[in-house]
Amino acid sequence: MRFLLAIFFLCFSCVSINAHPHVWLQAKATLVFNVNNHFVGVKHVWQFDEGFTAFATQGLDENGDGAFSREELSELAQVNIESLKDFEYFTFVQMGEKDPEYGVPNDQYLVHENGLLTLHFTLPMKEPVKPDDKKGYQDLTVEVFDATFFVDVAFVDKEPIKTQISDGSQSSCSANLQRRKDLNPIQNQLLSQIGPDEDIPEDLQPEVGDLSNTIRVSCPLS
Repeated sequence: MRFLLAIFFLCFSCVSINAHPHVWLQAKATLVFNVNNHFVGVKHVWQFDEGFTAFATQGLDENGDGAFSREELSELAQVNIESLKDFEYFTFVQMGEKDPEYGVPNDQYLVHENGLLTLHFTLPMKEPVKPDDKKGYQDLTVEVFDATFFVDVAFVDKEPIKTQISDGSQSSCSANLQRRKDLNPIQNQLLSQIGPDEDIPEDLQPEVGDLSNTIRVSCPLS
């Protein structure tokens, strides 16, 4: 298994899944800045598909009330975050030729609504990323995707990206999303025939650039 979203994935080979990718999520992201317009982190909201939700929540309804509270899902949320570390949280920040480092993720929790799990977490930067004195954030990109194509990451249609100050107020910065490319029908059909324990052949492997959802930032120069 390339990706352990949950401890339950230890038994994942027992589940009937016939295609690459194996998990689908709908994403939202909020880029967070401090009062000086220095980039300080990303707040992620990821809603998982019905199949993953049903599998991951087995046995978690401890009080048998037919619902999943945030408390019942807290351990699963922690496992999600710990597992994502090996995959850089599907988040790749670059400023020119530099890759700024992350801090420790925080504020993670899961919500179960309308039959779907949604993971919320904040990925802070280790140090605030300052804009260039002349170019601002022209060279800053935030890419969100799974390079292994085990998880298909697609951003929602309505308000996929927001910006805000760390105190929750509106930021003067703006962000633009370039969505990942859709696979061509033939490639999609061939990928659907690959089993969960098989690697994707090199000639069918999507280009990393095609998988990436790329966010670009613009902030007023002070």
